[in-house]
Amino acid sequence: MLPVGKVFDIVVMPIEYMINKTVIEHMNQPIKKKSVLHKLSTISIAMALTTSLTAVASYDYGPYLQSGSDTRIAVSWRTKNATNSKVCYGTSQSLGNCIDEDNDTDDHTVTLDGLTPNTKYYYSINGDDGEITNSKFNFVTSPTVGTSTPVRVWVIGDSGIEGSAGENVRDAYLADSSAHTDIMLMLGDNAYQKGKENDYQDAMFDQYADVLSQTVVWPVLGNHDEDLALYKDMFHLPKNAEAGGVASNSEQYYSFNYANIHFIALDSEHASRLTSGDMFEWLKDDLEQVTADWTIAYWHHSVYSKGKHDSDDSSGGQAEDMRERALPILEGAGVDLVLNGHDHTYQRSYLIDGHYDDANTFDQSDHLIDGGSGQSGYHKPTLGPAPHEGTVYIVTGTASKFSDGPYDFDHPVHYKNIDEVLGSVVIEIDGSTMEVKFIDDDGDTQDYFSIIKGSAGGDKTTQFFEIKHYKDDAEENINNGYMVFSSSDLEMSKDSSTQQLVGVRFREVNLPKDATIESATIQFTADEADSGNIDLIIHGHDKGDSDSFSSSIDGDISDRSKTSASVLWSPEDWDLAGRSGIAEQTPDLKGIVQELVNRSDWNNDSAITFIISRKGGDSTRVAESFNGEPSKAPKLTITWSD
Repeated sequence: MLPVGKVFDIVVMPIEYMINKTVIEHMNQPIKKKSVLHKLSTISIAMALTTSLTAVASYDYGPYLQSGSDTRIAVSWRTKNATNSKVCYGTSQSLGNCIDEDNDTDDHTVTLDGLTPNTKYYYSINGDDGEITNSKFNFVTSPTVGTSTPVRVWVIGDSGIEGSAGENVRDAYLADSSAHTDIMLMLGDNAYQKGKENDYQDAMFDQYADVLSQTVVWPVLGNHDEDLALYKDMFHLPKNAEAGGVASNSEQYYSFNYANIHFIALDSEHASRLTSGDMFEWLKDDLEQVTADWTIAYWHHSVYSKGKHDSDDSSGGQAEDMRERALPILEGAGVDLVLNGHDHTYQRSYLIDGHYDDANTFDQSDHLIDGGSGQSGYHKPTLGPAPHEGTVYIVTGTASKFSDGPYDFDHPVHYKNIDEVLGSVVIEIDGSTMEVKFIDDDGDTQDYFSIIKGSAGGDKTTQFFEIKHYKDDAEENINNGYMVFSSSDLEMSKDSSTQQLVGVRFREVNLPKDATIESATIQFTADEADSGNIDLIIHGHDKGDSDSFSSSIDGDISDRSKTSASVLWSPEDWDLAGRSGIAEQTPDLKGIVQELVNRSDWNNDSAITFIISRKGGDSTRVAESFNGEPSKAPKLTITWSD
């Protein structure tokens, strides 16, 4: 039996008191944008979630829902004193059905079977010793497995601290949409510091009470969830395949199905991570039976991270083991999305495949499937499980704390990195499209991407092009047209006080004529740290096969005809020399490239030149050139379709 934690009495309060209390609480805190609004919005949402409380409820925590499927669900709670376990439920608030287990316990779990798929049920939890609740809670059963229907998933990582940080993250999520939360994933470190029952009560069962009473929670273990016996007592997870998949015979790792999605929960902390160990042997068996359109895997330790925790040097080898041993199995079975916590930052990859070693071994030509932002969609040809079509990896250990930065964030797989941020991830899947966003504690969307699968995505090809000669990147003094090829860097847009143009030329851009350009970006590497406002304008050289730069022709950048398409680039601060991240990457240049490949004189061996000039601002950005270090010269990534 679990040890008794502290008791909370839940009582009915007038809505006016709740609002006044919320405003007073926030008057005593530092003012934070939108926080009061979120609190007030969430009050009405929370009232709808828990419906009408009609009596005093005296219990430690709960109810919380577990191991849900299309025909069953487990309801758990803890009471102050030992009593019988009784749940009444029905499809209307009159309930009508009751299960009464004469077990005399303070640790209650009642399983409801024979339910109808995709149906809303109301329920109450009761006991016969006078300490009861007649609260009309509710849940919705899962859709029939294989059904294609809109699904909303809430993901919180490292959420185990009670307080305003976690509350603001929760409230920002609840205020984001009135849509029902179908699935709640917890990425470990669910209860700081040691994973004791009081920690869980404060940080989880009290902090997320409204959501837990109506949405099934699916947790994994983190390094701070130390009390494994308590975890297994507290959570009733589908080790016998009660919710689909293959039986794992362990509550430390398991799988479940929801609609057209297969979820895989792994234990990167306590379970054996040997290739021949029980967890990975089960993982192979489980993936062999997957027929779902989508596969999502999650565990605690981040496999690609350069925040506070370096995934190339994890303290217990967890990150390296999961990257080297789990990823080949998952990617070989067509996993679409992997979610990790542990690092208290937000980091998100491109669509990648096959990179299982340290960061410095990442090779774009081998491992990058799509190097774009994903905001117009990463495209995967097959709707359903298909090996090595690409995976997106997310680190989001930001639900209740963040680590003080700044960090280098120089992992080459990442498109987006944010430090010193609180927030959570929202996944919405509808048919062949998955949309993912990171919402901060102010309710702002800090990152967004989508994955589109099957025929809706079409056949996409991503190609990578590098500067091949020192005369393929050049600078021009705009006062006299003098051309510079010998510089070890590219200064956009001034060298000291001299304004200049920068040209970068990519040879043999072998795209078919009239190809549809999905995305195009140039990745620079910072030669020095630069800050301040700068607005740059990027054009293409309006010619089907752009000429090489010449040292004997003054003005050989400025005199070139320019494409009608152009892109404004207002780069963020470049914080660190040698960094090649999102701040050093241009916006999408697909309009420029599309104009060029549509020209009548375009051919498969054509070269493309981009011309970068100053539009406004008084600072500069200094990038590595081919002459300075060829491996760090500008790189062009283009994704296209026929």
